[in-house]
Amino acid sequence: QQKSDNFEAASRTKDKLLSLLSSDSTVLEAMDLNDLMSVLLAHISPSTVYKDSTGREYTSPSSISVTTKITVLQWILALHSLVPNKIDHSRVFPAVIKTVSDPYDGVVTLSIQLLSEMCREDSEKNRKNFEEFLRNLLTRFQTDEKLLEKRCSFIVQTLCGHIDSEMVFCSLAVLLTEEPDIGFTAKIVQYLNWLLMTSPALAPLRSTLKSRCKKQSSKTGSEGEVRNVFRTLYNTWCHDPVSTIALCMIAHCYQQASDVIHALGSFEMTEIVLSELDKLVQLLESPVFSALRLELVQPNTNPELYRSLAGILMLLPQSEAFTLLRNR
Repeated sequence: QQKSDNFEAASRTKDKLLSLLSSDSTVLEAMDLNDLMSVLLAHISPSTVYKDSTGREYTSPSSISVTTKITVLQWILALHSLVPNKIDHSRVFPAVIKTVSDPYDGVVTLSIQLLSEMCREDSEKNRKNFEEFLRNLLTRFQTDEKLLEKRCSFIVQTLCGHIDSEMVFCSLAVLLTEEPDIGFTAKIVQYLNWLLMTSPALAPLRSTLKSRCKKQSSKTGSEGEVRNVFRTLYNTWCHDPVSTIALCMIAHCYQQASDVIHALGSFEMTEIVLSELDKLVQLLESPVFSALRLELVQPNTNPELYRSLAGILMLLPQSEAFTLLRNR
């Protein structure tokens, strides 16, 4: 009971201090925040040695509670919003990046929010910070398979909630084209594609893909301008054929989808590919693809769409997905 009371008192005190500082940031402008930032950063990374302005060394606890991490991140967020010019990104960025792989959602959400705020301004330094953040994230996914499987979707969705989803996906796609491990690239493309096709947070990007391909079909604007996003994603999505088909379908690029499907047919179907095709058929029945299904009522206008779906049907064994697509 005493611990609970102490926690509530500390929480109220923190909220009151943040409120006071928010009402008058001139106090912070006059302060040297280096020592304060040292203490805060040390309490999101266990067993970290830091120095104060006098040169004295301190070591952070070997175990840091979730509450402490969340409180520290809230403080840094508040300080960054009030006096961003006094926050040393070169110190804060590396420390906060480590917490993105934390097992607790609250810590990850605040970490991504803080990193997003630090990358938001349109400057060369912040663009480099954003690229470093994504590179670090991909490295963590590559070295920790459990993190990729269990947290990839949550982390990327949260990131898209704070930074434009088009910027996030296109930046990831460009970085993945430089990745020598094509097996890892194919695997993460599957996760990203599933997010792109299903997540409400990615609805603006889906709309962009549809609208830009429609602009291209109506010949308004230059080809490079109207299809830049699709091409950027396509170059990376090609590491996984079924994801490539889904991307072409969502963008109404049915000729390209048909070409990929027929190219896929020249290889022996593995269980993994068949499983992905099964999921794609299920996706085609979702609200995301309602516009595609409406195009089926005009077979003469959309022959490549019919050719694409017939190709998928021929690749599938006679199964529930086969029957579902045949009936449709």
